Amino acid sequence: MTTNVNATNARHWLLVIEGDVFPFLIGPLDEHELLPRAREYRAEDPSAEDGLYTLSLDTDGNLTVDSFSGEALEG
Repeated sequence: MTTNVNATNARHWLLVIEGDVFPFLIGPLDEHELLPRAREYRAEDPSAEDGLYTLSLDTDGNLTVDSFSGEALEG
């Protein structure tokens, strides 16, 4: 899955840990795109074996990783 987003404005990615073992990123994305993209990914992974997280970079260069609740992903 790939995306075409202007990387100069985006500082957010969807971090996927495939099988909770192999990490990869989807993005960059705008912040408001993270949850819909995670829901789309989860819909394609009905076994829910892959971990989904947000990876954000603030203007000071600090990285933050956060999780989604199961309720948020169910929409």
